[in-house]
Amino acid sequence: MIKSLYIRNYVLIDESELTFDKGLTCITGEAGAGKSIILGAIGLVLGDRADTRLCFDKDEKSIIEAAFEFDDDKLKSFFEENNIDYETNSTVRREITPQGKSRCFINDTPVNLQVLRTFGMKILDLHTQYQKFSLSDNNSQLEYLDNYIKDVVSVENYQNCYNAYMAVSHELDASEALMEKQTKEKDYVNFLYKELEDAKLFAGELESLEKELDRLNNAELIKDKLTASIYALSDNEEMNVLALCHDIKSNLSSVASYLENGEELVQRFDSACIELKDIYGGLSSEVDEIEFNPQRQQQCNERIDFLYTLMRKHNVNSIDELIDVKNRLSNSLFDIDILSEKIQSLTAEKSSLLKELSLKSDKLSKQRRASAAELSRLISSELEELGIQHNRFVISITDLADFTSTGKDYVEFLFSGNVGVEPAPVFHTASGGELSRIMLALKTVIASRNYIDTMIFDEIDSGISGVTASAVASKMKLLSEKIQVIAITHLPQIASKADAQYEVYKESTEQRTYTKVKLLSFDERISTIASMISGSIVNEDALNNARFLLNN
Repeated sequence: MIKSLYIRNYVLIDESELTFDKGLTCITGEAGAGKSIILGAIGLVLGDRADTRLCFDKDEKSIIEAAFEFDDDKLKSFFEENNIDYETNSTVRREITPQGKSRCFINDTPVNLQVLRTFGMKILDLHTQYQKFSLSDNNSQLEYLDNYIKDVVSVENYQNCYNAYMAVSHELDASEALMEKQTKEKDYVNFLYKELEDAKLFAGELESLEKELDRLNNAELIKDKLTASIYALSDNEEMNVLALCHDIKSNLSSVASYLENGEELVQRFDSACIELKDIYGGLSSEVDEIEFNPQRQQQCNERIDFLYTLMRKHNVNSIDELIDVKNRLSNSLFDIDILSEKIQSLTAEKSSLLKELSLKSDKLSKQRRASAAELSRLISSELEELGIQHNRFVISITDLADFTSTGKDYVEFLFSGNVGVEPAPVFHTASGGELSRIMLALKTVIASRNYIDTMIFDEIDSGISGVTASAVASKMKLLSEKIQVIAITHLPQIASKADAQYEVYKESTEQRTYTKVKLLSFDERISTIASMISGSIVNEDALNNARFLLNN
């Protein structure tokens, strides 16, 4: 349960602290005094989103701190899962800077908002004055029913299976759409691949072909130049280079002994002569191979044109890139085969999950129908105690055509508060006061099932008065014997049942207005409840009525 709430620099509250105990605590005050500020502070400390406009002093951070006490170890696993030190007396703190930064702590361990919200849902049920409108929403009605079901694992198992089924379904749909697209393109991709495969491409081919074509185009010039060089080297009978080299070598040999480096010069020249003879042989071989070949020239031109056409077609600049394109096309064709296998696997998996989902849905539906009958009976009984004697409350469950995230059940709360009137959708048949009592009955029954430590009601008494108000007050008092109940109320019948009563009021100075919170003594409660009964003029009759309510 919540033991205390400390508020600093929040909306109209400069600084205030409230302490709570077991039983029923009521918070009262005039409309607009700031009771909702207390509720907002509790919401913030349990994970609601922050607003920097809520800072009382725009230069200081807001701090909300709440102390909780646990009677057992049911939250120990939550603390361990989130690496938080577990203590039976734990503190939650929320800090909000004027710049909008928010920090959350549980036992001085920093946590994120999601952890804080999860913590709050485990220990406290916060009923706002507008929550009764959730009775108009079928999804909320289903959620209330599921909160009552003992076997919450069935709900979680179904939802896990549904999420897995939807994930596989989405993946299968995407794969089939991709398959359809690729199948349409397959013939064209296959044509492109076969064209490149038949082209028998290899790296460096284009450069080699262009070099060969250049040689073929200049065959006559090359042959003429080579022939002239051969003629000058040896074939000229009158004077050629090799004959002159022979004469030079003879001359050098005859005088070598007279020269300091004579032998070396002879050897060097002899090597040059040998090299020239080799050059002569090479030129002779080259000139024999040079011939004008129009047929080969045409082949080279056609092959080069074909390769350039392929490169333009695939928007690349080299044979290497064309080979890469061919490999990608091959992989694409291979991917279609892999995709086909994947679709078969996903189809089988979807079918298997669908069977599992159907079984879990059937089990969950049976549990809901059994629990719906029980919950309907309990709420109807609670409503009788709350003054709706001839009520009929029915939780109707019908089958949906398709699976949803919550199953195949359509849940609808039906209500009739009058004899002879058939139950109809609750939000269309119940008055505002009846809606408040239905919500109180629903919360009471669910709280007893789920072992919530604390329930907070914000004006659950909306739309009721007189005998009905007394019945609601008695019900809240009875509920507070099982769990801690905190209620914001305008009704003296409820306030008088409280074990402790806080009064929220405003004080103004020349500079600004403050919201203050005060724990009332017994005598102060008499005057406060008297004013709740009679208004601004408190007479002896009102005071006597207040004493009567408090003493009874």
